[in-house]
Amino acid sequence: MLFRSTNVEKPMNNANETAAVELEPFIPMDKKDIIRAAIYGAFAGAILTVLYILVGRVASAVMCRGDNDLCQNAPLYVAIFSVTLVSIGGLILLSQARIYRPLFIVIASIAALWGLQSYLALLPWYWAMAAMTVIGALTYAMFTWLARLRSFILYLVVSIVLIVAARLIIAG
Repeated sequence: MLFRSTNVEKPMNNANETAAVELEPFIPMDKKDIIRAAIYGAFAGAILTVLYILVGRVASAVMCRGDNDLCQNAPLYVAIFSVTLVSIGGLILLSQARIYRPLFIVIASIAALWGLQSYLALLPWYWAMAAMTVIGALTYAMFTWLARLRSFILYLVVSIVLIVAARLIIAG
């Protein structure tokens, strides 16, 4: 034989070696990763508020010239535009930070917080920005922490439960 394998598998002798081979239920993640995701979520929340307010003023001036249907739907269009831009930015930031499952973190955050901007727009801009900054940080941190679950199905189920709970709180 010209090539002989030197890596011979040895039988496992104790429970520690067996446990080391089994997969842990969580992906290892540092506290720094969750803090970094929270900072990105705070940044996304602040930018979302600024975009919603600024684009909302421009859109109401442009869309409310004569057609009431466009004027009534202006906040929806502004929310879609603002959330799309901020979500792309959040996805890029989370991906560059090598956060596990960044797309699902962003999608879950969008689904959980959709429509919150319209409620926060009733507040003065500085309170709306402060609230959305804190809520964005908590949401990104929560879904980043949940993304550690190795089982994607379990992650999806838990995320859906939390999204439904958030939707009920916002609607209620």
